[in-house]
Amino acid sequence: ECLASTTTTIKRHVERPESNHAKVRAWLSDSLEYVFKQVPDLAGVFTITGSENLTNCASHGQFKNCPQCKTRTGPDIIAEVNQTIERGVHRGSNKARVVVWDWGWSDDWAPAIIQKLPKETWLMSVSEWSLPLERGGVKTTVGEYSISAVGPGPRATNHWKLARDRGLKTVAKVQLNNTWELSAVPCLPVLDLIAEHCEKLSNTGVDGMMLSWSLGGYPSSNLLIAQKLLSNPKPTKDQVLDELALQKYGPTGAKDARSAWSKFSEAFREYPYDASVIYTCPVNYGPMNLLHEKPTHYAATMIGFPYDDLSRWRGPYPPEVFAAQFEKLATQWTTGLEDLKRATANAPASQKPAAEKDLGLAQAANLHFQSTANQARFIMQRDAAAASKPETRQPHLDQMQKLLTSEATLAKELFTLTRHDTRIGFEASNHYYYVPQDLIEKVISCRWLALTALKS
Repeated sequence: ECLASTTTTIKRHVERPESNHAKVRAWLSDSLEYVFKQVPDLAGVFTITGSENLTNCASHGQFKNCPQCKTRTGPDIIAEVNQTIERGVHRGSNKARVVVWDWGWSDDWAPAIIQKLPKETWLMSVSEWSLPLERGGVKTTVGEYSISAVGPGPRATNHWKLARDRGLKTVAKVQLNNTWELSAVPCLPVLDLIAEHCEKLSNTGVDGMMLSWSLGGYPSSNLLIAQKLLSNPKPTKDQVLDELALQKYGPTGAKDARSAWSKFSEAFREYPYDASVIYTCPVNYGPMNLLHEKPTHYAATMIGFPYDDLSRWRGPYPPEVFAAQFEKLATQWTTGLEDLKRATANAPASQKPAAEKDLGLAQAANLHFQSTANQARFIMQRDAAAASKPETRQPHLDQMQKLLTSEATLAKELFTLTRHDTRIGFEASNHYYYVPQDLIEKVISCRWLALTALKS
């Protein structure tokens, strides 16, 4: 809130001809000094100076339009903002940490910015950003947060090296519970991926990790893995996973639990990652998202209602590849569910309730993956039927009928799970993607379409 207020003040100063940089810098620095003197136990701040919102004249690269900044460079402006914040914080508290996040910085600007950062700051970089991927024959790179892609990637590695060369401490920004890849469950049981990422980060020598963002902060085994793998002396990832499985499922269920986690992790590597996919496709809404007899022509919104906007959902993936990747993910995930069911059944009585909760989350995740594939297939068949001659339309209608039946079944299964665990369908910044009543609506909608649209 302090930084949001500062943004407004900076904008106000820039718009006044009589204002100058010194006034803005003094206000920003003095405000932070005041906050840290009033709250002496406040641990610190992190800065986002290349953010989606206007936080300085260079945050969107438009500084040439500013009469005060047009003769300067972007790196100079970004560095100066961070210098100003650091001075204010440390005047208020010499114990507080100032973490400078490189989110949104141009790669070309980063070296010059890092060169000018105060020695007392820490540099934070998203670990997996710019990591190259190939899934379903489609080559992409990670643009933000991903669990299915294990970092660190080249961007973070390069920026951390530049920071260490200057004597700065480094921080890895990660998402270990969930990401927008699937945020409708509090944590994903892909523990091998989490352990692999943490072990790699431990070997890079980063000084700290930021483990969640607006999503992903729920206490979980995923976060416990990070704690154990970043401790001293360092165990191996297999030691940590074996110990955790034994702790959660006992000697009779540990082996199957470990097998389940490995299968979930391998399945999740098939996720068709892309920014458009994670932000607009129905994976976060799953079976709740309604099917439509005819194109709605509504645009899918960012972490909002997906509607039937397949062209936006799939990003760079062809429709068939998009659907096939989610089908592959769901099929492989199902084999892990069988192992986890055995592990849960064989867990000691005292651990069984927690094991059953974890099983429910894993089942809910799979319903979301399968439903995303179903919805893509339904739209493809619907559009193919509309484009077909009457004599060749029936096979498409038959496939739509099967998909309606499948979607209704998935909605019923998810309804049962949500009634047993209210965490399912909830994400902190969006609240509930759906509640049980929404899933009832989906079943009714599927039945109505089957009785009307496919019979006409």
